[in-house]
Amino acid sequence: MTVHYQIFNVGDGPAAKILVEDPDFVDHAKFFVLKPNSTAREDSKPMEEVEGNNTILSSGKFSVNSLFPGQNVSYSLTAVAFASSFPPEGGYHQFQPAQISYTKGGTVQVGWSSLSHEGAVEFISKFEAERLHGSKTMDHILFVLLIASAILIPFTLWIRHVTKYDALQDILDHEKENKKQLKRAEMLKKKFR
Repeated sequence: MTVHYQIFNVGDGPAAKILVEDPDFVDHAKFFVLKPNSTAREDSKPMEEVEGNNTILSSGKFSVNSLFPGQNVSYSLTAVAFASSFPPEGGYHQFQPAQISYTKGGTVQVGWSSLSHEGAVEFISKFEAERLHGSKTMDHILFVLLIASAILIPFTLWIRHVTKYDALQDILDHEKENKKQLKRAEMLKKKFR
């Protein structure tokens, strides 16, 4: 999942040493942050630690050097839920607001973010996610094959029936025409004798 943060300075003075800490990503117990992504200013920096060859975001924290009145900064990170954190059939997680601390006028202020959703967020199993959002191509092909057989079998029986009786009707019509021709020929014979 991708988590987006937007920080606005709605005050009348500049804010410095802004630190955002998201408690949902503190101990990597349920989520692992894969890739920080700054979408705004260059002074927005993730707090990184290096593990082997991988750089990970530590605890879902990031900082901004300063933010002037009326300015904003946005930041995104990508997180993966550990399968072992939820039961096999999925589960719910109640996300917490992020803590935002900043320095204004020499004193440290602490605030909390608002969340874009109410209540717990549902996580579903991989099987259920693939069932709901996966490709349905094979299902559609099987459906078409089943419907095609249900339509083609009666259609072929009907065509065989129609062609058989159409051929018989043609023979009968031909016989009637021959009888008419014979009657006309006999009438002409009688007339000219």
